Amino acid sequence: MKLINKNHRTAKIKCYEAVEEKIVITEPITKNLVILAMTKMANGVCIAGIEPETGQWIRPVRLDVSDPMEHCIQLTDFIIKGQPQIKYLGLSQFGLKEPKPEPPHIEDWLIDRRVKPKLVKELSNSEKIEFLKAHSHQDDLPNLEGLKYSLGMITPEDFSFHFKPNKAGDDIAVRVDFSVNSRNYSDIPCSDIKMRALGRKVLSYLGKSEHRLFRQDFDKKGYEQVFFAMGLTRPYKDKNWLMVIGVHTVPEYQAQIDFSNL
Repeated sequence: MKLINKNHRTAKIKCYEAVEEKIVITEPITKNLVILAMTKMANGVCIAGIEPETGQWIRPVRLDVSDPMEHCIQLTDFIIKGQPQIKYLGLSQFGLKEPKPEPPHIEDWLIDRRVKPKLVKELSNSEKIEFLKAHSHQDDLPNLEGLKYSLGMITPEDFSFHFKPNKAGDDIAVRVDFSVNSRNYSDIPCSDIKMRALGRKVLSYLGKSEHRLFRQDFDKKGYEQVFFAMGLTRPYKDKNWLMVIGVHTVPEYQAQIDFSNL
């Protein structure tokens, strides 16, 4: 599967820094990522994807600071002239500075803010299913729970989504029950902004405050397979918590993302 246009050129942007009276020239490190996760975090978005050439997960982070809540990408980082340059299962090009692994978040890379992400292409349905199958690993869950890394993807055997008001009552909360490798997981938070948008759409259409969607509901819509991108939170109450950070179907389920209301 050819996902990267070898003829695509990126303008080189040079940064001049005075270090001990010497001029150091640094250039962005270009990475092409298939986007698999966009989640609500603090006042921004946490983004992650896989580099097709290497199969590596990469999470672009914004600032080299100690407060993990300040790591998230801002909308101004990837929306250009009103057009998002990042889409689910789209190939986007990023300018990065250097890896910033903080175990178990070994996938963190510091973005180069001189370079805006650029949407290279959207994958076809056949490319999507091939890519998702190639990068879905059922052993990702025990490895995530063992804190070996913080990003992975699975194919759940069964699942249900629970849409309900959050604790403050001013927004939606999405929780997931699912099974994989004959093990059940219950009440796992889902921060995927597209699934949150779907939940708002469903509750509004039904005129209800709570509702569940089951595996059978997805089957009835003709979705061949469902994939979960999984992740670990930053430390909270001395623990890295498991989350569903991306939900993918082929064909893709439809939900309009309102970036002003994530």
